[in-house]
Amino acid sequence: MDRKYEYEVQLEWKQERRGILSSLVLESEIEVATPPEFSKGIAGLWSAEHLFVASVCTCYMSTFLSVAEGACIDFSGFSCGSLGELAMKDGNLVVQEITLSPKVIISDRHLIAKAFKIMDVAGRKCMISNSIKSRVSIAPTVKLSDDK
Repeated sequence: MDRKYEYEVQLEWKQERRGILSSLVLESEIEVATPPEFSKGIAGLWSAEHLFVASVCTCYMSTFLSVAEGACIDFSGFSCGSLGELAMKDGNLVVQEITLSPKVIISDRHLIAKAFKIMDVAGRKCMISNSIKSRVSIAPTVKLSDDK
């Protein structure tokens, strides 16, 4: 890759343990805070921990969509849950593992194996997953659109 990509964000502290995350190139802002599990944390707002896990999940979706398009597979739905687990390592709190639970909905049962393969490739090619120290595991599901 010869091209350099840059993504700039700004954070402005507001009060207590909360701030506003923004970017000059984006329309919306995100109110963020220390999560309630930590001292003086605030419930109900996005935290760095949520955003970290969300970045892996979002990148996985983008990678899946790109790989699926290249593989010419028809699907009618995609969703992905994600769970980040924190643990102490060498005296520091780290995001030890992120588990992604992608679900793809297809209408042709003959494409089930192909859908699983695409989800596997997306997991291996996800740029954010490949850039972090945390272990990323994937628990994929494929559903047929006529399944209830």
